[in-house]
Amino acid sequence: MPAFNFQEKFAQLVADGRKLCTIRRSPVEPGKPAYLFSGMRTKFCRRLNTGTVIHCVNIQLGRKQDGIPCCMMRGKKMLQAELAELAQQDGFSNANEMVDWFSAVYKQDERNKDGGLDIFSGYLITWELNPS
Repeated sequence: MPAFNFQEKFAQLVADGRKLCTIRRSPVEPGKPAYLFSGMRTKFCRRLNTGTVIHCVNIQLGRKQDGIPCCMMRGKKMLQAELAELAQQDGFSNANEMVDWFSAVYKQDERNKDGGLDIFSGYLITWELNPS
């Protein structure tokens, strides 16, 4: 039973159905239910929505040596326009904000093949909402 906890910054986007993806460390099998919460393990816990996982793909986020955000998904480099669109779908205003957030939360310092900083390696999980 995949249960995802979202920071308050993302909670309304998830509740409204405007955020239909998340990037996490662990994979989730497509077809599984997605229980979407904010404030888990606190007295302020609330269910935001429920859905069904439709995709789960490998993703790596980082920066090139020149500081430009970069992303590999399914082993292929994303174009800057695609990365910007992904950032917005995931609740960020732009790719820089998304990469900065992952850098702050996950605090990794490993070099990737391009000589850039490998900030995060995990899975992009998408869902469709269940009918209310």
